[in-house]
Amino acid sequence: WDYIGTVIAEHLSYNLSTNGNFVGLLSRGDKIVVLKMEYTISSTGVLDASNIPITTPFMGESGHNVDLYRAGKMCLTGSHTVAYTPKVSGSYQIDIKIPNTPEVQQVA
Repeated sequence: WDYIGTVIAEHLSYNLSTNGNFVGLLSRGDKIVVLKMEYTISSTGVLDASNIPITTPFMGESGHNVDLYRAGKMCLTGSHTVAYTPKVSGSYQIDIKIPNTPEVQQVA
C-alpha cells in the first residue's frame, strides 16, 4: 500500500472528505484502503481536492484523520478449492456461492 494522507470517513457514506489535496495522487478506478477495508474510487461523483467518491458505502466507524492508502496494482483476489464426492453416479454441474468477506493482508 502507498500512504496518501488522511480523510474524514462517515459510516455508510459514498464519499470520503479529504484532509489534503490528493489531486494527481488518485484516479477514478483506483483501489484505496481505509481502516483495512478496500474500496474503489467511483467513475461518477465529485473527485476533487476535498472529495473522493467510492463505489460502495464506507462500512467502518465514522472518524476524522483516518489513514488513506492506495492499494497496489498487483493486488489479486484469492481462490478456493472445493471437493465434492457425489453419492449417485452421473454428470454434475455445481455452483458455489461464497459470502463476501472483507479481508486485508498486510506484510510488515
